[in-house]
Amino acid sequence: MPSESPVSVRLKKARKRRSLTQSELADKTGMHLRSVVRHESGKYPVPNRALALYAHVLEVSFEWLAEGEVASVVSSARRPIPSDAYVAITVCDRRLTGSDQTEEIFLHRYVLQTVLGIELGGQIGIWAVTGDCMEPSATEGDVVFYRASDRIAGSGRHVLEVNGRLILRRVQRLSDGSLVLKCDNRSTGYRDEVLTPGNDGTLIQQETGRKVDFRVVGPVLWPRRQVSQMLMREVKEAITSMAGAVQQQLFPSR
Repeated sequence: MPSESPVSVRLKKARKRRSLTQSELADKTGMHLRSVVRHESGKYPVPNRALALYAHVLEVSFEWLAEGEVASVVSSARRPIPSDAYVAITVCDRRLTGSDQTEEIFLHRYVLQTVLGIELGGQIGIWAVTGDCMEPSATEGDVVFYRASDRIAGSGRHVLEVNGRLILRRVQRLSDGSLVLKCDNRSTGYRDEVLTPGNDGTLIQQETGRKVDFRVVGPVLWPRRQVSQMLMREVKEAITSMAGAVQQQLFPSR
């Protein structure tokens, strides 16, 4: 049975458990201090977006905060997963998992949809950016969510595999079938890379004339625009922690 405690009481309890002041909670969620004070007062309704932000920052489940029901925000592959509440996310980056093993974690729908604004559907993966080619929109170590697909979706940012290495680039398809891989960093030394179709169906790097092993991993779902470094850091820390927990359960002897 759901608890009869109002949302404001559970919110205040969760905040104090994390040893945060109202001001610190406002900073971590990006909300105004006045909003936090109002939400804890119990005199104002708390919208779902705010509840999801609070749940994410305070490390409690959306269900508990909203209704008093007990459920975890993240679960591992060895626990029963309520399919209507959690989404499987593929983590294939050793910098996040600590190993070469591809792992699967389960994130709550409200975190993905409401906090991060990700449109669900299909297989979603996580990867951490390498290099500074995409600065300022993405820097070394930033976490991106992508939808696994071998198709180019518009001219936005995509995770790509080029000669066995994962990279993040904007992709433009030209009328002759060529692909232009674009960097956001316009500093000296960064140039767009053009891949032209070869006679045998392969792609040729225009500058060197060499064949390129090329694969579209998927278009980026989050972030679609620049976000605060604090939010980016918190997302990465949460993913690393979750992936580490799954790794520990699947490979307890490591």
